[in-house]
Amino acid sequence: MKVGVAVIDLATGLSTVGAITTALYQREKTLKGTKIDCSLLETQVNISVNDLFSRSKYRFSYHFFRI
Repeated sequence: MKVGVAVIDLATGLSTVGAITTALYQREKTLKGTKIDCSLLETQVNISVNDLFSRSKYRFSYHFFRI
C-alpha cells in the first residue's frame, strides 16, 4: 500500500532538523563540530518499533525495567 506523502522522508527530515539544531547549539557552547548521521532505514525501524510497542498489550513503563 502506498501513502500519498513519503512519510519516512518527512520523518527523517524532521529528525535531521533536530540533529542540526542540536549540533549548532553544541558548537556554540563547546566550539567543536559534530558529525550528523541520519538514514531513512533507521527512521523506518524506529517508527515501526514504536508503533509495535504502542499496540502491544505489554506496554513499557518504569515498572517493566525495575529489578
